[in-house]
Amino acid sequence: MKRVIVLCSGYPTLGNPYNCTWAHTRNRYYILNGIDVHVHQTDSDEEYELDGVKVIGRKELEKNIKSRFYDLAISHSPNIRKHIPLLRKMKSMNVMLFMHGSESMAIERDYPKPYPYMASSVLKKIARNIYDEIKFKLLANFIRKNKDRVILIFVSDWMRAMFESNVLSPDQENVKYEVIHNSLNEAFVVDTFKQNSPKIGDFVTLRRLDYSKFAIDMVVTLARANPDYTFDIYGRGRFFDFNDKPANVKWHDKHIRQDDIPELLNGYRCALMPTRCDAQGVMACEMATYGMPVITTDIAVNREMFLDFDNVKLLACEEFTKKIKMDECCLPSLAKNHKFSHENTLFRELSIIKSL
Repeated sequence: MKRVIVLCSGYPTLGNPYNCTWAHTRNRYYILNGIDVHVHQTDSDEEYELDGVKVIGRKELEKNIKSRFYDLAISHSPNIRKHIPLLRKMKSMNVMLFMHGSESMAIERDYPKPYPYMASSVLKKIARNIYDEIKFKLLANFIRKNKDRVILIFVSDWMRAMFESNVLSPDQENVKYEVIHNSLNEAFVVDTFKQNSPKIGDFVTLRRLDYSKFAIDMVVTLARANPDYTFDIYGRGRFFDFNDKPANVKWHDKHIRQDDIPELLNGYRCALMPTRCDAQGVMACEMATYGMPVITTDIAVNREMFLDFDNVKLLACEEFTKKIKMDECCLPSLAKNHKFSHENTLFRELSIIKSL
């Protein structure tokens, strides 16, 4: 049995089910296919088990590294302060580096401007710019020195292009890489949206509220422009402490457990999931694959993800200020789209894992 250590900055808990769910979806599937998986949160020393996945603390990790317990290391968004030092200790192991965004992007340059109440001081912005440039150089240096044992996995072609712009070109540096989209929760792949089930509302949005990339302000703007429709937002944050909530918006101050999301979606006519910046946008991909009508923003990564989905409507940012007709924007899927099937995602990852 192959033993794998997975490094993540965060991981889902019962209290925060959205934290790096794309990693948890993979790990659950790896285990089902005979891979022994341990997860270490580099930003926490918490130990627990979730859906059969064992999350270990630093002490057990160090012991297992010393005894060469693991056959392979997987790092999601490799962090130069916490991931790279650990990967350097695993000299005899092959390494899969998954590029999700934070490792490949400059906060002040590549991310959307934060909401005013989340803005940083000028000094902090300067420090971030310096850190990002150091981050890119150190990550590139680690990859160059270890390219005989490293393979890069990009979750979108957009993410690969961003990495090439800021870090290095895998083709020019002769570094092995693959573009494999994030896998989806099993329920969205197997089941189908219940279009004719009783509805409790029109639009539904599942987001963390305080990050401008998730564009809750655009949801609110669209709600104001369309008072005849209802808009339900599920997620936690302080956004409505600083911004007015229209009468047709209902905010549910909670997160929904990933396995429970499909049943929730069946109660609405359309998912509203705008974004200003995403490496892929996993939850929107899950909703689209489920067959639910989805509205999101017309940006490059969404064009890459949803070009073949007849149930996804891409709106330009300025269109979120206008009236829309649900019957024209929110079209159910005509057939199951298999773009994010296990064959195109998890099977490819498993093939690489077993070959290393």
